[in-house]
Amino acid sequence: MVEEDLFRYLVELELRKAARLQYCVSVVYFTPDMPPGEADPDTTRRLAENATRRFRAGDVVASLPTAIGLLLVDAETQALPHIFDRTTEQLGHPRPLPSGEPGTWSGGASCYPLTAMTGAEMLRQASDLMAEATRAGGGRLCLPRTREVPA
Repeated sequence: MVEEDLFRYLVELELRKAARLQYCVSVVYFTPDMPPGEADPDTTRRLAENATRRFRAGDVVASLPTAIGLLLVDAETQALPHIFDRTTEQLGHPRPLPSGEPGTWSGGASCYPLTAMTGAEMLRQASDLMAEATRAGGGRLCLPRTREVPA
């Protein structure tokens, strides 16, 4: 698990390799749905540490202030809903609903070169889409539209 600054650097580094070797790289941000003000950086860090054990050695998990970030090497957008569902199910939720049901998660994603061309664009897109998922009531992963990739 890495902190936010190192995560940003690793995204940029991986994009350089992906451009040269022509493979996809995805970024996913996700956060447990909780009432405003209840997001806890210590809880997020603990969840990120737990998530680290669930990914391939080449993938990177980051602890962000109120979210978990994933850098997924050679993962395209169509695989991301499955990865999101599997990961959030395995992690559980820090606060179950009053009914006893597990809580929900909100997430957003981006994919080089299908939806974004720079690391900054990928991180912004994933963050914006995670916020969109939260505003829409949570319990979902918002994916960006793919764009035409020049041959």
